[in-house]
Amino acid sequence: MLVGCTMNNTNLKVSRYAYFAPFIMGLLLAVSAIALTLAGWFGGSATGERVLITFQTECEQEWGDLVAKRGDGVGLGDSVLEVVPGEVRYTATLPGIDDELTTIPALLTAPGRLEIFASEDGETPIGDPLITEADLLEAHMSLDARGHPFTDLEFHESATGPIHDHVGPMLYYVDGVFVDKWLGLVQFEGETVRLQPRSESKAGNMRRAVDIAISLQNGPAPCPFTGLSVVAVD
Repeated sequence: MLVGCTMNNTNLKVSRYAYFAPFIMGLLLAVSAIALTLAGWFGGSATGERVLITFQTECEQEWGDLVAKRGDGVGLGDSVLEVVPGEVRYTATLPGIDDELTTIPALLTAPGRLEIFASEDGETPIGDPLITEADLLEAHMSLDARGHPFTDLEFHESATGPIHDHVGPMLYYVDGVFVDKWLGLVQFEGETVRLQPRSESKAGNMRRAVDIAISLQNGPAPCPFTGLSVVAVD
């Protein structure tokens, strides 16, 4: 015979750590998504074509150092840097993505310029930039709780006065291209600016967020260059 019983759970207590479970799970998913994205975008390991990238410049040593650092950030394989008077030669194995012969050289040689402008209408920049890449301490890519990619830019505290003092929208540009905006509903605080690319696809946004971090992390282009060439090698 089955005997019914009731459970008095009025004294049942839930661990306070249980309330953090959704946040912890979201964080783990975000970290996993970043790893998978980087593995997909940069091929996990360098399995693409091996190429020689060359260009001419008057500041070859500075350019060589920058290209090498950006190449390490992308994860290119077996890279070899050669700097000769007036020219940079960089040989590496590409990630193995469809458009790598154009996008990777473009990323390695990107200007790496950041400009944050004041705006009144949220659409049109006004005057000189409030802050630029010259005051940047660090750039890194991450994901928010919903899995949307962004690039966080941390500035020297002493340089953030203009963006704190401005009341209203601000427009964020990287290499002359609009990326994101601060709506200005509240006054900006802190030393970190978050850029969230807003293209039509999450994959495109992820790729853009990573590119911005790599192009800005080690400083801007030191001087102009000409004659960019990409040649496949054995």
